[in-house]
Amino acid sequence: MGIDFGCRSIVGARSNQEDSYVLRPLPECSTGAGGRLLAIVADGIGGHAHGALASRMAADAFDAAFQAGSEPVPVRLKAALHMANDRLASAITAKPELRGMGTTLVGACVEEQSLSWVSVGDSHLYLHRNGALNKLNADHSMSPFLRQAVEEGAAAATIVRTHPKRRALCSALTGQEIPLVDLVQRPIALQPGDTLILASDGLNTLGDDELHRVIAAWNGAAAEELAAALVAALEGKGVPHQDNATVLVARPQALSRRHAAL
Repeated sequence: MGIDFGCRSIVGARSNQEDSYVLRPLPECSTGAGGRLLAIVADGIGGHAHGALASRMAADAFDAAFQAGSEPVPVRLKAALHMANDRLASAITAKPELRGMGTTLVGACVEEQSLSWVSVGDSHLYLHRNGALNKLNADHSMSPFLRQAVEEGAAAATIVRTHPKRRALCSALTGQEIPLVDLVQRPIALQPGDTLILASDGLNTLGDDELHRVIAAWNGAAAEELAAALVAALEGKGVPHQDNATVLVARPQALSRRHAAL
């Protein structure tokens, strides 16, 4: 048994990569054969080099702070998030020209039987279990508010896809106060066969139905193969303005390397 994990990242149609990630077996799990896994996805904002710098700084600071802590996992996750935000604040103070840079971040501690996470922004954490796909973390963009308006009859359904500010962030790491944080208070139990997906919002091109279809089709595959399949599905869409996309896959217990035909 153990944690099977893998990753794929693409630039898409952008000129550079503003996503950063960490996929690290922790000291209790130095061989990747069991114990704990730290997974982080950060999607930079602020334009080109500044976005890339923000996401890399935040991911690295979060990684270092989490590893250095000894408190219960949710406490370590919260502290690591604020350390990442403080790192951005320090960089902006030292170089004011960096003002305006920021990043989303989702950080998860995956164990064989439990999952804890913290997130800010619109990057994703999904759980696929028993044929059902569920988004676990909150979406800190305008999209949930638009969907609520549709459900209340205050707007047409098309607004969710067409509103010019549908992807505007309501919360991100910018070195200032963080408006919204999604922090799990108690680890959730994992089951054999669960699949976890952490991803930047470039994965949105697939939509939940197609995301579910690809995960289900590669149900018996290694995590690295599933990550590759998801990125291949993204590239296969041929979207002219495809965003950067980073996909991390973790399966709490090793599965066979068989896969179903798409």
